Amino acid sequence: MNKLKQALVLTGAFLAFAGIGYGANTETVSANTPRVDMVDVSNHNGAMTTPEFTYMRNNYGLKAVTTKISEGVGFHDWTARGNIAAAQQAGVYINGYHYLHATTVSGAIQE
Repeated sequence: MNKLKQALVLTGAFLAFAGIGYGANTETVSANTPRVDMVDVSNHNGAMTTPEFTYMRNNYGLKAVTTKISEGVGFHDWTARGNIAAAQQAGVYINGYHYLHATTVSGAIQE
């Protein structure tokens, strides 16, 4: 895993766990505690690899990956196909999404 991706994973894990436990009882988990079993990836993260997803699965409890497929009217995420294949090989669940820019019904239909 390259250093930037490793830093992003570790930062995300830190931020996710930072909400757990306030005060003396660090075992307390509330409805507001962030989950750490799913990550959202897109072209902003670059192409992810099977070893990276496997590392997150084995070390952070990753169970699912959500990847951006498209955005706006004409953008198709160039990393989606590879991220999906890598996540499948790592044995985690896969979800996809379209990043919507529309603010009207007609705009949403166009997207």
